[in-house]
Amino acid sequence: MGQDRGAAQAVQGVTDKQLWFRGMSAIMDEMNGLDIRNDYEHDENEEEKDRFRTSLEEEWRIHNREELLSGLEWIREGGHRVAFEQMRTFMNALSEADQWKCIHSLNPETGRYHEYLVVKTYMYKLPPAGIAAWDWGRYANLCRKSAYVGFITEVEAEQLILEAALEAQSAYSSWKEYAVAFLAGRLYWLEQTAEPLVQRQVNYVRNLFVQSNSIYNKVDWNLNLSLQ
Repeated sequence: MGQDRGAAQAVQGVTDKQLWFRGMSAIMDEMNGLDIRNDYEHDENEEEKDRFRTSLEEEWRIHNREELLSGLEWIREGGHRVAFEQMRTFMNALSEADQWKCIHSLNPETGRYHEYLVVKTYMYKLPPAGIAAWDWGRYANLCRKSAYVGFITEVEAEQLILEAALEAQSAYSSWKEYAVAFLAGRLYWLEQTAEPLVQRQVNYVRNLFVQSNSIYNKVDWNLNLSLQ
């Protein structure tokens, strides 16, 4: 009961705008084991801070503010969405038969084969922004993690996230469309299409729509972020 009360206190004062920002990286928060019941609030826990610090170092080679800003700039300039769009444009110019011929000409043991398979699967299911949701979700996740461990302030994190949030909101029509694009981007990045792995990723996404207390069910996608 004490834990539940602590969780309730933790989210007091969190605005809809802040919840929207958390929604951008909610799928990653699910994967990282944060609690959907308190909107993925971070505890003031040094052990957890060390875990996130290690994650930033190992996954992004980020050890300080300067390296963080460099990583964020890479995402803003293109991230993974550029290569995905190049492949989607190429595949779109081919007939259905030639698309499969292209894929089957690749070694199925290579990441390239799975990248093309993901592109083929999602090329007509995504809006023009493609997998930008994956990049923007990671961007928001990086900002929030970095504020948590002290590389930037919470105010700086929100200012940075707002820019990406406005782009995401104009590029996608709903949390569902955003989440599908994020999922496609993650599978593209993983370079894996095995059914068990795909299903695990799908389950993370599904949880955000079936749980009534999920950010996706609490905050309107069309929230006016500029006026909050």
